[in-house]
Amino acid sequence: MRDDQFEVSTVRDSDVIHANKKDIPCIFRVTTSSMVGVRHHTLMLADTENEKTKWVVALNELHRILRRNKLPNRQIFSAHEVVDGSVTLIKNAVCGTVIDPDRLLLGAEEGLFCVDLDNCEIARIGDGKKIVCLEYISEEQLIMVIAGRQRQVKLVPVRALGGEDVEWIKVSGQDRVELRALRCSSTEKLLQIFVLCKGLVFILSDI
Repeated sequence: MRDDQFEVSTVRDSDVIHANKKDIPCIFRVTTSSMVGVRHHTLMLADTENEKTKWVVALNELHRILRRNKLPNRQIFSAHEVVDGSVTLIKNAVCGTVIDPDRLLLGAEEGLFCVDLDNCEIARIGDGKKIVCLEYISEEQLIMVIAGRQRQVKLVPVRALGGEDVEWIKVSGQDRVELRALRCSSTEKLLQIFVLCKGLVFILSDI
């Protein structure tokens, strides 16, 4: 409601071309800016046209009161579109993590990809096996992934993101285990990998 782009309005036939004609008088639209520079529209259906009018008036009046009283915006994060959502890779991505302010890692059916936001480039890392899950261990400068049909846990040195031909390290002790998720705990002398397998948690390896 504190969104400057917040707006509630009625709709025209051309706005809801797939709607049932008898429902159109009962439909109203709520507009917000879910991401900076991007407006998001949500269609709502009231029981009656009179009920719709009440909602439109009430929501707009509440928004006006909030703006008039200048209540502080307590929003912690604001969303920004950093990559075009129409890119096939983005649509197929199943996991991701932030490496630093300029780089994101995405795991997809086609493999592991590094998105360089500064240079607007996307580069494939490794051999293209499906990435099911990934996590960045900043203290160790390692990326932990669950990869391939066998869902193997592997460690990828961060320097691989710079284009170096670096071998991925396969973690032992995971044969025939259907891995669902992973987590790590790192100290100065020990790196433990925790694996979720069919509802149970195992310490897979101490490195």
